[in-house]
This record gives sequence, structure tokens and C-alpha cells, in this order.
Amino acid sequence: MNYIRILSKSSLQSSSSSVKSLSPSEEVTKLQTDNDKLKQTVESLKLTVEARDAAIGTLAREKEKLYVELKTAQRTNRNLQQQLEDERDMHSKEKEYLMNEIKRAANKNESESINNVYNNHDDRINNIIMEEMRSKDEIIYNICDKYLKIKRSKMKLLREFRTLQSESQKVCTV
Repeated sequence: MNYIRILSKSSLQSSSSSVKSLSPSEEVTKLQTDNDKLKQTVESLKLTVEARDAAIGTLAREKEKLYVELKTAQRTNRNLQQQLEDERDMHSKEKEYLMNEIKRAANKNESESINNVYNNHDDRINNIIMEEMRSKDEIIYNICDKYLKIKRSKMKLLREFRTLQSESQKVCTV
């Protein structure tokens, strides 16, 4: 560091000056100027250390805030993913049930194709079941859309966290 060189140069100068024969007043003056230079060096070092400590403190606070935000986002993502899985399971079971109903209605329709009244009734049931399936498909689509939004927000938070972490490392190494 520059401060080490300054200290070593000033100590060399003072040792070389002691070799020369100086009067006591000149020697005292020389030592006082060396002392003043050392005091200035110490003060500048103190200011540098205080500035770095302040920067490190600020980064630590920001890092803590980001950590809290990250944990909150992770908890929210876990809750939303669990909710999404639960809804997905429920809707898939409903879809299976409706598919079985359609198959049963189709089988029933084949066995009772002679009677037009039953055919009209089965067509209405099929239309109702198909309409329910369309609405369930729309619900599943909305759930998948929620999942993608969650995934995008998670990736964004991770990118911000990594950026701030790298900035923190840069400031700490400076």
C-alpha cells in the first residue's frame, strides 16, 4: 500500500538524517514534520476505514432487506404452488369423472338408440358435460397462467439478489 511506502520512506529519511550531523533544533524540526506527516497519514486512513465501514453497513442492511424479501417471496411461491397442485388435482379428478360420465352416456346412447327421447336426453347431458369440461379446461389454463407468473417473479427476484450480492462483493473487495 502507499501508506506503507510513505512510512518506510520517512523512516529511511530519518535514519539517513541521523547519519548526517544535524543540529538538535534541525533534528527536532525534521522529527516534527515527520510526525505531522504520520498524523496526516493516520487521519486519512481513519477516514478511509470509516467510509468503508459505512458502505459495508449499508450493504449489510440492503442484503438483510433483500434476504427478508426473498424468504417472503419463497414462502409465497411455496404456498401458491401447493394451492396450484391442489387445484390441479381436484380439477383433474373432476375431468376424469366427467369423461366417465360421457363414456357412460355414450354407451347408454348406443344401447338405447332406438328411442329418440333418450337420444335427446343424452345429447343434452353430453352438451352439459362438454360445457362443464370447457369451463374446467379454462380453470386449468388460469392455474397454469398463475404458475408461470410465479415462476417469472421468482426468476426476477433471483436475478436481483445475485446482482446485489455481486455488488456487495465488489464493495467489500475494494
